[in-house]
Amino acid sequence: MAKSKMAVRTAADKKRFGFTWMSAFTDRLGKFFRFGSVLTLLVLLSFLVQLGYSSWQQVWPVKNITLEGNYRYLNKQDLVALVQTQKTNGMLSIDLQLLQVDAKSLDWVDQVEIRKVWPDTLVFLVQEHQPVVRFNESLLTQKGTLIKTKKLQAGLNELPHVNTSHDLTITNEDYRRVWREFKQIRRKLELLELNIERLEIDQSRNWRLSANSGMRVNLGRKERLSRVDKLVFAYSVIADKSAIESIDLRYHNGLAVKWSQQAEKLKS
Repeated sequence: MAKSKMAVRTAADKKRFGFTWMSAFTDRLGKFFRFGSVLTLLVLLSFLVQLGYSSWQQVWPVKNITLEGNYRYLNKQDLVALVQTQKTNGMLSIDLQLLQVDAKSLDWVDQVEIRKVWPDTLVFLVQEHQPVVRFNESLLTQKGTLIKTKKLQAGLNELPHVNTSHDLTITNEDYRRVWREFKQIRRKLELLELNIERLEIDQSRNWRLSANSGMRVNLGRKERLSRVDKLVFAYSVIADKSAIESIDLRYHNGLAVKWSQQAEKLKS
């Protein structure tokens, strides 16, 4: 019978086998540590970059806000709060273009330029919106921008006032259209030395004017400019203008004059 052969390792073979296994293990371990070192270095570099970026954002922080230009209504504290809400507030890192866009979103800011004055100051050169008329609790500016206001500042009470019924739905374009017509009417009546300071628009869209003398004029809902022309033509023949309490222009072929009670007593 043939005897089966068995593999027999000598001591030298065993030594070579052990060295080869140990060498492969050491090589893999070395690669692992090299990979780990690279990963650790990348994490460390990322941390340092982030730390450096955060520090750079705070280099020379903005400490002062200067407001220049002809302004009456803009609150400087609104600009201070705006700067504080920026993602960065360091002189090196703050984005002036983004800040300028945000500043123009403030109610009273029409145009704005911003510059840095080192080491810690931002200078805002502001051109304000110019209000021309009050609409209920809002203000309409020269450029047709509507500004909501809770409290009227000094000088704004002197503006002409348009008061509309709360039952009316009025868009921004409606405000601009009303102001254009109201402005034409005021100019026409200035020829009569009537200073129209108030317009009331009721839920039926009737227009009623109030002059600073106390006289009231009812224009109705339509043909308002032609009705004002009719008043301009007829006003000169009214003798005692100071005794007029109100004028109703809604008649097709004329107008109605209501006299004050004192004038009525004198006539009687």
